[in-house]
Amino acid sequence: MKKSSLILFTFIVFQQLTAQQAFEKRDNFIQIGYGPGILYDQVLAAYDTKSGYAFSGFGPAYLGYERAIGNHFGLGLAVSFSQYGADWDSTGAYTILPVPNPAPVPPITEPVATKYSIGVQSLSVMLRGTYHIALCNDQLDPYFGIGLGYTANTLSWDSKPTGDKYTSDTSFNEISAPVDPGSAISYQVFAGARYMFSRSKNDFISKCGLIAEIGYFGIFGGVPYGNIGFTYKF
Repeated sequence: MKKSSLILFTFIVFQQLTAQQAFEKRDNFIQIGYGPGILYDQVLAAYDTKSGYAFSGFGPAYLGYERAIGNHFGLGLAVSFSQYGADWDSTGAYTILPVPNPAPVPPITEPVATKYSIGVQSLSVMLRGTYHIALCNDQLDPYFGIGLGYTANTLSWDSKPTGDKYTSDTSFNEISAPVDPGSAISYQVFAGARYMFSRSKNDFISKCGLIAEIGYFGIFGGVPYGNIGFTYKF
């Protein structure tokens, strides 16, 4: 009886150890996804109490590739893009240049109703290294890793005073210049998981799955992020 139990136990352990994994050496993965914005709180949230505030945004949307260089290790590249904007109304003290402006008429200061707008575009390219945790499971693939790359951010902002006597060059002092995110080397620390739709190895569905990830993105001193998307293995 003990001998039979030992043989059965050995067989089960061997079967688990040799079972096909969701992530194996020479596998390739492509993934696309979408997540909540990470730039909003850092650049735009300072203005969300303004009158007539309206926010619009897209992304970040991302496209990624990963190559399994071992049964546990992967190398990949991820590209993400996001775009955010906001408008609001305000009235403050402004320096006005009358139109026309014949010399020597000096500038004057008066309250002016003005529409403000601000926009941010962000493009990030990241080289990523991942460690995959083998679960003796050909559908679930948990992982964690780090990334290093470059993020290019573009900031634009403008004010449009109402009325014909104001020019587009009208200066304003109702707000200070917004935080410029700039462009810089950036990093990621992340954890996530893939889940393949089917155990079958001979159909298209078995090569498709979902991927979800959370992490910390190194820009503005670091911000959390999360995303979810689709993955394809080949």
